[in-house]
Amino acid sequence: MRNYLDADLSRILRRIPYLVVGGLIALAEIAGIVRLYLTDWSGVSFSSFSYTFMQMMPVLPGLVLYVAVYNEDMRARTWYQAIARGMTRTKVLFVKLIEMVLISLLFMAFYSAILFLFGGILDADLDGQMVANIVVYITTAATQILGYTCIANFFVIVFSNPGLGAILYLLLSAGIVERILSVIAGLPQFQSQELMDMTFRSLIETGSKELLAGGANPFRILLILGYIVVFFTASAIVYSRKELPVR
Repeated sequence: MRNYLDADLSRILRRIPYLVVGGLIALAEIAGIVRLYLTDWSGVSFSSFSYTFMQMMPVLPGLVLYVAVYNEDMRARTWYQAIARGMTRTKVLFVKLIEMVLISLLFMAFYSAILFLFGGILDADLDGQMVANIVVYITTAATQILGYTCIANFFVIVFSNPGLGAILYLLLSAGIVERILSVIAGLPQFQSQELMDMTFRSLIETGSKELLAGGANPFRILLILGYIVVFFTASAIVYSRKELPVR
């Protein structure tokens, strides 16, 4: 399992296209900070920029990471090679989830370091509360990436279609699935705000607001973790019973 993890991480981190995209996002982040410095520089505006930037993180960078960790591996059938060498299917899925967590944390740490580095060098005048808020933005983005990954991956396993996972991840992270559910919840047959309050995105956004306000709802945190655990477990169960495709 460790060898599979190390080999896959090495493969992903050496892929030039992903490094180029990661670098371009970093340049866009720096350009945004410099533009802010030249126009409206303050701790409040810097904190607002951090929020906007981290809101974007689950979409483009998250999608790139999802494709790197899941799509390429499934298309190359290295999953099946690992299983043929004796790894259980649950372990394969677990390794892929660990990869997503580790690489997401690496990217988040990199972009967060840029934020705090430039904020310090350019004297953004951040107080303790603003720093805490930025940490919440970062944590929220990382949790969204993990949750959307688990949800999208379940449908990849069910339909054996890696392309579907990338599309679904994009729809989830861009909030399109949330908008569709909002329309459905507003129909006369449903009229259920409770349904919208229980979606993963809504739980994350509400939980983030609570943390920014200085509090946290333990039940909401458990629901968020429940989404991740349930979808991962469901993926493992379906995958363990699914016949592997033959070349």
